[in-house]
Amino acid sequence: EAACVFAEVKILVLSQGHPGVVGYKGCFSDGGVKSKQWSLVFDYYQHGDLYDRIAQGHGLMERDAMPLLNNLLCALVFLHDRDIFHRDVKPENLLMADDGKAVLADFGIACLISDKDELKQISGTVAYAAPEMLQGESIGYEGDAFGAGVVLYCMLSRSMPFLAPS
Repeated sequence: EAACVFAEVKILVLSQGHPGVVGYKGCFSDGGVKSKQWSLVFDYYQHGDLYDRIAQGHGLMERDAMPLLNNLLCALVFLHDRDIFHRDVKPENLLMADDGKAVLADFGIACLISDKDELKQISGTVAYAAPEMLQGESIGYEGDAFGAGVVLYCMLSRSMPFLAPS
């Protein structure tokens, strides 16, 4: 739906300017404004995502995980300073750059912290979402911090801290 695409594009435009945030280049459609097919164009990261990197190894050593966590936290501070709540921080949304740094991507459910109606929506990936987000009671950036903590746990242990079938 075009409205969802436009909402994501709005957030992407606001989020540009940090090396830890995926570079957004633009969008196009196969037709007019009411097109059913939209394509968003981003920087390309040939090294996959953090999930793939974790899955290929036996977890990361602290010395390897800390710089990646630092990349993520710096990107989140940048976003939060712009009132953007990512809402889906997870290894699959951290792309690996050529220099080995992690780059935050997938702003499909991101919103502005001022959008109180959107904050009440249950969102995020269950295994990485803060309890407040799963209860529709999110009021701030706590969900991004919680997701970053789960990402760190996954990097170090190569497992999930919670069983989260639902």
